[in-house]
Amino acid sequence: MAVSNLLTEASEFILTEGSDNIALSITPLFFGVATNPSDEGSVTEPQTGLALTPPSSMAANDLVVVFQTAQGGANNDGKAINNDGGQVWTTDNEAGSYSYVGSPQSVKIYWCIFNGTWDANPSWDFPNVTGTQAASLQMLVFRPHPPPLTDNPLWGLDQPNSWATYSDPDSPYTVSITGRTPSRDHNISIAYWTSDDDNTWGSLSGTNWEQTGLSSQYRNSGGTNHSVSFAYQLQDGAAGTNNVAQNQATAGPDQGATGILTFYSYDSADILLFSLLGVGK
Repeated sequence: MAVSNLLTEASEFILTEGSDNIALSITPLFFGVATNPSDEGSVTEPQTGLALTPPSSMAANDLVVVFQTAQGGANNDGKAINNDGGQVWTTDNEAGSYSYVGSPQSVKIYWCIFNGTWDANPSWDFPNVTGTQAASLQMLVFRPHPPPLTDNPLWGLDQPNSWATYSDPDSPYTVSITGRTPSRDHNISIAYWTSDDDNTWGSLSGTNWEQTGLSSQYRNSGGTNHSVSFAYQLQDGAAGTNNVAQNQATAGPDQGATGILTFYSYDSADILLFSLLGVGK
């Protein structure tokens, strides 16, 4: 079959379902979240093998993103995977943008494409800082767009994380994150806030940003406390995300850090098509 015909048939399949001409949704989906501790729970460093219980009913090829947040700490201070749960993770050992150290938080991000089976609950180590600092883990899981041509959807990093530090915000204690424009279709952007107190967060603003399925925040009351909050945006086509902001609703104002990173979903058949065309993804 000629490459042009193959591309045409692929495009038509993406837009229709058989002869019924039913449009297919190819936007990735948010699937679930896991956290340790629970909101307002208490966990402090040091920790050896602090575990997360992944959301139930996950499926092969789900995207798994884990945020390891510590009050205090430094780069290469021992924050690391203890048990990989049978997955192959990407960490800041492979891309420096996956780690942040500022005042007062340090954060490390890990992600993987779920292979369909957890050998064990994945776990992480937190090094000793003072023995009293808050230590938290959050896992966000996303489902890829329905594959039009194969049963093997994949994930890639569209844009690495962009970190920023903020000082105590002025009333009404709004903390903003600058949006971005993904370069690939079928993408998800994750916005992340952390603060050095057990703040609640609210008044999410920013077109198409949402927190459906998430708690407004995940507070850790251990030690000197901290709070973590997320929002996400799901896109079919690549377009500017717009800026996103939240207010520290209680216990503020407090300093902290923000981040934003973007992944994209694609079908393994794309690799064949682009290989035939002699171009990169």
